[in-house]
Amino acid sequence: MVIDRSTIARAATRAAYQARRVLSIPRDHAVNAFDVAESLGVEVRFVDAPSLEGMFSRAPHPLIILPSTQHRPRGRLAFTCAHELGHGQMGHGIRVDELLGSPKPRTDPEEYAADVFASTLLMPRPAIASAFERRGVHPSEATKLQLYSVSCELGVGLKSLINQLSFGLQICSVGWARELSRLSPKELRTHFTSNPDDQATLIDHGFAAACIDLDVGEALVIDLSTAQLLELNADCLLTRTGAAIGYGAWKAMRPGSTSAMINGQKVQIRVGRRAYTGPYTNRFLHDPEVA
Repeated sequence: MVIDRSTIARAATRAAYQARRVLSIPRDHAVNAFDVAESLGVEVRFVDAPSLEGMFSRAPHPLIILPSTQHRPRGRLAFTCAHELGHGQMGHGIRVDELLGSPKPRTDPEEYAADVFASTLLMPRPAIASAFERRGVHPSEATKLQLYSVSCELGVGLKSLINQLSFGLQICSVGWARELSRLSPKELRTHFTSNPDDQATLIDHGFAAACIDLDVGEALVIDLSTAQLLELNADCLLTRTGAAIGYGAWKAMRPGSTSAMINGQKVQIRVGRRAYTGPYTNRFLHDPEVA
């Protein structure tokens, strides 16, 4: 089936920007896909389902179902959440996306539209431009760690960011994207943390997200040579842990919410339960089983 990609992309882009307008979120700001969905009246729920990518349903009320972070990285879950939200915002019916192994081209018009919606909601051109301008570098000349930090700021996976820069917004070349296609987040984490197997959010001097989400066991890492961290109100939620020279790292120990002054602005830090299943709204509540 031949689909009119340009027409579909324009409609999906408009829908994504409309979602931001409804919530008064500027185009150059990072967003949290899960918070956006809940704010638009769509319940988000995590389940223990390793073969599920995501599901959207309208009855009995708008609902997005996602696998837990035990089965997918949070950046990938954020994109899937935005993708399923796109189905809802554009009037599609019930959609169930399953893990099918290797990625396949999007030939279904509704699936393609949902992909464009998700990319535009999470990584619109103004937000991309702002993120790299704050770091004083063009995306094609950014270091691998700068790309990693931008992906953390926007709440997306590194591969999603690279694809949006190249194939979505066409800011960088296809050759550039291919060179980075084998880039491993775990390999990058060896540069700044002593536990590269654990997920980590990297803060550099250009980081400007208003909220940082972690799971218990994950790390918040600060590039001490450039970024400014003041007044971390750890409240026993985070504890100092090992990091590479020039970096400071704090490990999330229990669920809850706290704040810090990072690069001159107050940032909310939320810690969720590891491998959490249940409604998203309960994810950051205190777990009595965690000391």
